[in-house]
Amino acid sequence: MKPIHCSLLVAALAPACVASDLGDPSTSTTTAAVGLPGGGGKGYGDGTNCPSWGCGTNSPVIGPWNFHELDVDGEANAAGLKLVAMVLNGNAYRPEVVGAELIGHSLDEQSYPSRYGVDLAGATLRVEAPDGTYDIRIAAVEYVTRYWVGSPDLNYTYELEYTGPDQMDYQPVCHNPPVRSGAFPHALGALLFTGDRYDAARKLVISSEPDETRGWFNIACAGSALGKLHLNRHTTAGSTSDDKSTREQRQSMLKMFVSDVCGTGRPFTHAGEPLHYENADGWMTLDGTEASYEALWDADGALCLDEHRLEADPDYPDIRKQIDEECELVGHELRPCDELDGFPDAWQKLAYLLSANP
Repeated sequence: MKPIHCSLLVAALAPACVASDLGDPSTSTTTAAVGLPGGGGKGYGDGTNCPSWGCGTNSPVIGPWNFHELDVDGEANAAGLKLVAMVLNGNAYRPEVVGAELIGHSLDEQSYPSRYGVDLAGATLRVEAPDGTYDIRIAAVEYVTRYWVGSPDLNYTYELEYTGPDQMDYQPVCHNPPVRSGAFPHALGALLFTGDRYDAARKLVISSEPDETRGWFNIACAGSALGKLHLNRHTTAGSTSDDKSTREQRQSMLKMFVSDVCGTGRPFTHAGEPLHYENADGWMTLDGTEASYEALWDADGALCLDEHRLEADPDYPDIRKQIDEECELVGHELRPCDELDGFPDAWQKLAYLLSANP
């Protein structure tokens, strides 16, 4: 284990050693739990018995269907789910997600108005699935979740629940919520945002281009990898002139959050595991309290690995063996980070993200 001291960080990054408190995301730019407490079991994803985003994660589910996106024009997603209607108080609306806000456009403005924000509470999104029709109801809308970096602007979050062919009582779409906190004040809510599309199986950002993402929107439950990407402003919808990222940088952060070390799409993490990180651009920094470095990350996974976030957990005695075997299958070489020239003082020339263990 390599200890990290504040003085070492200052030599590498002038803005380092900033105080960080996950309970106050307006001042925390370096700390996040991979999945905050309350988010399910201890297994890490192996591609067999877990959802694509990993075991214990707070991923959207209706019936047997795991998914993360829908298309307002009714195109089927990877799970075969189609959004076919939006209804509120017996009136039909045309759904649209602009940035990170859902809008219900009236089909007859003279008879009933379009709906925005909290006025969408009670609306139903009708989804056709291979096994029948599901109704996803917006049980509540809150405007309390702030971005974690940059300007602490608020986001709408939507509490979603569903009924389906074999489900008469409403069940939560986000079924593994984290504990309510400053980071996730609406623990049962989901962020909805457009502008980026993801391959859940391979953990890729497959597009951030308007022509390729038009109509598609993501459902990012509280505590999920996609939710953290957005709140860290690593989405098109969350970007500003001061906080911008490329598709490759967003994919690097996705790989880090799910611990897709080998770049194969297999996650090596579990809900509730804390992680500190900073980016090469310096608008997210470590706070100087870290116990050890974990890894450097780019769009292909980890460039190097020191102490994996689960190595100190007795529930995962073979985590390094599992990672080494996975990486060997695809020829993904993992070296200790201190074998890389320039690490740690000039790590920014090597990768986009540095992760560390608190």
